[in-house]
Amino acid sequence: MSEAQLQYALKDVIFLHRIKDLLEKRLGREKRLSIAQACFKFLPYKATLDLMGWDKEDIFSHSIGQ
Repeated sequence: MSEAQLQYALKDVIFLHRIKDLLEKRLGREKRLSIAQACFKFLPYKATLDLMGWDKEDIFSHSIGQ
């Protein structure tokens, strides 16, 4: 990696930790942290479903007749 790439990656790590902390505080304040954590845990399963060919349909949709 070039020096510029290393510096970019370093800044990414520094800022991402701060953003994560701020997001967790906000979610906690709004009493939405547990639902966010459940969504994050689900993401690998959603990706697997997409790769299995379910990316064109929203199998979790609550609308009828669309």
